[in-house]
Amino acid sequence: MGRYCLRRLMQIGPALLAMSLVVFAAMQLAPGDPAVMRMGRAAARPENQAALEALRKEMGLDKPLLMQYGLWLSQVARGNFGVSHRSDRPVFALIGARLPASLQLIGISLTLSLLVAIPLGTWAALARRSVADHLIMAFSVAGVAIPGFWMGLILILVFAVRLDWLPPSGYVPFWEDPAESLRRSLLPATTLSFYLIATFTRFLRADMIETLQEDYVRTARAKGLRSRVVLRRHVLHNALMPMLTVMGVEVGGLMGGMVIVEQVFGWSGVGWLTLQGIFNRDYPLVQGAIMLMALFYILANFGIDLLNAFLNPRIRAQYAS
Repeated sequence: MGRYCLRRLMQIGPALLAMSLVVFAAMQLAPGDPAVMRMGRAAARPENQAALEALRKEMGLDKPLLMQYGLWLSQVARGNFGVSHRSDRPVFALIGARLPASLQLIGISLTLSLLVAIPLGTWAALARRSVADHLIMAFSVAGVAIPGFWMGLILILVFAVRLDWLPPSGYVPFWEDPAESLRRSLLPATTLSFYLIATFTRFLRADMIETLQEDYVRTARAKGLRSRVVLRRHVLHNALMPMLTVMGVEVGGLMGGMVIVEQVFGWSGVGWLTLQGIFNRDYPLVQGAIMLMALFYILANFGIDLLNAFLNPRIRAQYAS
């Protein structure tokens, strides 16, 4: 287990380095001059050209791209993502202030997804080729196909406009008013979890159907074990392990998927902040937010891999020899 953890930890550094290169290259290809964006309309005045060149030099834009990347990477390695061009505040502080809102949304979405997907996937596998199975699979296909922003707008139209049960948008910190914060998070969390429920249900159904045909399941039934015991101890336990890998990929991608959903619901998280940075051409903010999303994705997969190794004795035996 220790060798497996060490090997996975050694892969985090190169992955983050490759991601930093992609993020830096993408920002360099984006239109606009960061110095002009920071100075604003004053940069167009002829008398401010000297100040503009001084600002470019201060920001390191007069140096070669490779040197700019090296300087930026050294700052990021020390936890310094630069200063926002829009607010003149440290990017790390801006992201840190919005991070709790995004983590709250991720936690609620993941919990809701598992609570719904596990019973649906189990039901579909046990009632294979039945009407219930076809309905659940139709729901899964729709959940994968429907865009998140469209689903969010439909939920707002139904539950906020027509029924007036929930607020259409807005964010309230959990520590200020827990009940109102959870109430406002229901619609965006449901929008995010809709795709996850569909994906988890499909994979769990397929894994359970395959597991139900294994010899050890037939042996357990032949010994006279109750169907609930066989389902809980043998079928569901083994079918959930392959789904952990899928869960790591999907949960890691939640941070990126929240960019549009947070904008639709006015949820002031990291995704909303990233989109504001894109609109304002705030390159340091966008770079810092994307690096955070990449780190979250890598750490989520790392955690899922460790959990999979802990639950799967074959992985532990492979690295124990």
